[in-house]
Amino acid sequence: MNSDRRSFFKTLGSAAAAAAAVSVPGINQAAVAAVSSGDGRAFNVQRNLLEIEGAPSGDLASVNGGYPMGIVVDDGIDQGGVMRKRLAGVKHKDLELSGGAGMGPKFFQLISDFLSLQSQTFNGAVSYSDAKFREGGRLDFTDAVVHSVRIPAMDASSKAVGHFGVTCRVGRSTREKGDGSKSTPPAKAKPWQLSNFRVSINGLESTMSLTTRVESLVIRQEIFPTASGAAAVDAGPLQIPDLVLTVSEQRSEPLYDWFENMVEKENPDERDGKIELLASDFQTVLFTINFFNLGIWWLATEDGDGSILRRVTAKMYCERMSFTRP
Repeated sequence: MNSDRRSFFKTLGSAAAAAAAVSVPGINQAAVAAVSSGDGRAFNVQRNLLEIEGAPSGDLASVNGGYPMGIVVDDGIDQGGVMRKRLAGVKHKDLELSGGAGMGPKFFQLISDFLSLQSQTFNGAVSYSDAKFREGGRLDFTDAVVHSVRIPAMDASSKAVGHFGVTCRVGRSTREKGDGSKSTPPAKAKPWQLSNFRVSINGLESTMSLTTRVESLVIRQEIFPTASGAAAVDAGPLQIPDLVLTVSEQRSEPLYDWFENMVEKENPDERDGKIELLASDFQTVLFTINFFNLGIWWLATEDGDGSILRRVTAKMYCERMSFTRP
């Protein structure tokens, strides 16, 4: 087959695929539009570029939600016994953002402000781009406010890359078709691996140096909407989960002493601690998560045999957290 015929069938196949995407039921037409440039060229979305207050803030690992949807309510039963329905306003699905260590400072400032009870509403956008950073579509949003932050589980044996989750309430959003214009590529940064971490708790430094796993932490806060439905900073207290650690039994006696003193003897013995997220050299600190007023309340030793080291899992309540990026 000569090159002219190959080009013809390639073009024909692309057109057929595009037509199928438009005509087949169940295809998300908004998503199709979001990855098509102004002149109709199809885009293969490989980049989700975040903007916060007009400034580039990194390449997201994933993004979901943020779009408007109608509120359906029952409107009474008619004479035929049918429940009538109608639309009663508009709401927005929460915007879920996930980004790694290469995100911009404004992304991590959202996490820091949230944990410090200093969240403010902000405006932003997500640009859906191809591998060459040509924009195929974008989601612009306003009056967003963070109401949940997820810190991933860490495991000394993991080879996976870590991502932070930020979920926002959105006041308003609009989708726009891209024109294929090229965005500035974000600065490259080495990823943070889930195995690169260091735990420290006052009085338990030796024990915590043998920590093998830290469970995921999801911190939430209730956001109270304004009368207009826009997101508001008027919010409730942070709902901070337990810090759950797994350590080697080899040096766990100080942990049992803490448990005995606080739980069995009922002596107040809250402590502060931190988790440092490290670069590949295991020395450079990328981020620090501080924990204040930790109180141990659960401690268990896993069963094992002579072929493996037994491990101890501890659960501690925490009253306050902070997040810093050097």
